[in-house]
Amino acid sequence: MNILTIGGATQDIFIKHKHHQHEHTHERTLLVLEEGTKIDVDDIHYCSGGGATNTAASFARLGYSTTSFFKVGDDPQGTFILNQLQSYGINTSYALQEKGGKTSVSLIMGSPNGERTALVYRGASSSITPQEFPYNALSSCSAVYITSLHNQALHLMTPLAQEAQRRNALVAMNPGTEQLKAGASFMVEALPYVDIFMVNRSEAILFMQSLGHTQAFSLPLFFSIMFNYGPRTLVVTDGANGVHVATKDHQFYHPSIATSVVSTLGAGDAFGSCFVASILQGDTLEDSIRAGLINSASVVQYPDAKMGLLTQDELMTQRAKLDKKLLQKIS
Repeated sequence: MNILTIGGATQDIFIKHKHHQHEHTHERTLLVLEEGTKIDVDDIHYCSGGGATNTAASFARLGYSTTSFFKVGDDPQGTFILNQLQSYGINTSYALQEKGGKTSVSLIMGSPNGERTALVYRGASSSITPQEFPYNALSSCSAVYITSLHNQALHLMTPLAQEAQRRNALVAMNPGTEQLKAGASFMVEALPYVDIFMVNRSEAILFMQSLGHTQAFSLPLFFSIMFNYGPRTLVVTDGANGVHVATKDHQFYHPSIATSVVSTLGAGDAFGSCFVASILQGDTLEDSIRAGLINSASVVQYPDAKMGLLTQDELMTQRAKLDKKLLQKIS
C-alpha cells in the first residue's frame, strides 16, 4: 500500500534552555524572556517538521510505502528537509522547491511539563496553489492524509478529497487552524469526501464557532453536527486526557497512556498516522485507537516529532501488553 501525505514542511529548531521563567495567570502560562538581554541556551537540535513530513515519517517507520507532497524553498533548510525524508525512504519526487523561496522554519522552546512555545515562519509552505498539486501522485494511493494547508491551498481540499475518493483511496484529514477558521467556506464542501476527520479538542471548538454554532461545546453535540457534513469516522484528541473516537453507530474513549513527557510536539501526528495505518491494515477501530495512543506516547518522550516513532513490530509488542479494559465504549 502507498500512502500520500500532504501539507506543511518546516525545519524545526529546538532550543533547550533550563532557566527560562514562567508567569501564571488564571487563563494561561506565559514564557518570560527579559528584553535587551543575551540568553545562553544549553543545546540546539534540528529536525524536519510539519504535518506532511511528520506523518510521512510515521507511515514509513510502520513499513508503508510513503510519498509526501509539500513545498520548501531552494535554500539549505529545504535541502535539509528533503534529505532527512529521503533517509526514511520517503518518496519526495512530488515535493516542490520554490526558486528563491524560503523554507518554513519553527523556533521551539520547551517547558518542564512538555508543552512548547514556537515562533513560526510559514515561508514556502504557505504559497502552495491548487494548480501545483500533481494529481498523478494519486494514481497508486491506498490512502491520502491531508494536514495543514494555507492561503490559496485551501481551495485544493475539495477537489483533492473528491478525486482521491473517486480513485477508492481512503481520505484522512487533520486540518490546521486556518482551515478550521475558514469553516463553511472551505471545509464543509470537502467533508463529504472525508473518511476520517481528526482534530484536537480546542480545534473542534474553533471549528464549531466558525460554522456558526453558538451552543456550549460538548463532544456529543460536535459528533452529531459533524456527521451531518459527511465524515465516516471522527477523532478528537484531548492531550493528557486521552482521545474520543466516534462512528455513526458507536463512540469510544481511551485515556492517555501514562509516560514521561519531554515534548508534546507531534503527538497528534503520531496518533493520527498510526490510527489510519491500523485501519488500513484491517485492524478493529478499538485496536487502531490503542495503536495510535501507543505511538503518540512514545513520541512525547523525545524532543522532536520523529525520534520516538515506532516500527510495526514495536507497536504490536506494546499493544499486546496494553490493558484492554482501558478503552471505554460510550455508546
